[in-house]
Amino acid sequence: MKKVALLRPFGRNLIVNPSGEDGFKGWKVEMNGGDGFKIERPPEGCANYIGMENVSVAFATSYHWCRKYQIIDLCKEGIEVSNVFWYNIS
Repeated sequence: MKKVALLRPFGRNLIVNPSGEDGFKGWKVEMNGGDGFKIERPPEGCANYIGMENVSVAFATSYHWCRKYQIIDLCKEGIEVSNVFWYNIS
């Protein structure tokens, strides 16, 4: 529990660079079809969506399949293995 208390893994975003503000730092691009991923500053067409009014940067995809991912080490972030099974994190 000490590790959970210090690292506070719950209630925060564990994804590194979720909006693309730091380019593709933290991301592995697996597929980059069409014109590929791009980072829009500001994102086009998002202002009319609830909660997106103040978003200044976002990833955008092309007209073809694009896929990126991150591997998050939950134990390193402070989530113990027993919690992974208890909360059914997958």
